[in-house]
Amino acid sequence: MAAQARENLGKAKRINLLYRDARTELVEKSHSTFAEKAAGTLFSRPIFSAKDFASIEGGVKPKTARRLLGALEEMGVVEELFPHSGQRSVIFYFPALLAITEDLQSQ
Repeated sequence: MAAQARENLGKAKRINLLYRDARTELVEKSHSTFAEKAAGTLFSRPIFSAKDFASIEGGVKPKTARRLLGALEEMGVVEELFPHSGQRSVIFYFPALLAITEDLQSQ
């Protein structure tokens, strides 16, 4: 039980560090007032559609959401999981967070 507690504490610390770094980088590179909320959205929903992302707390215009998603892709923070197909929007994921929570090696 103590080993599991240490492992979970380590994960929590890595997630906290990842959140701080991702939030800081997104704020600095996007210059958007929604950047902090966008970072929070990534951590509450690490697999999401563009439509989900646009529903950031407080609302964000679709154009702003697309710009933030573009910035996140350029920074390598999010990646496409499934491309746009017909009426289904692109599905993105946050690989760094999933690597921590699912005990995967970072890419």
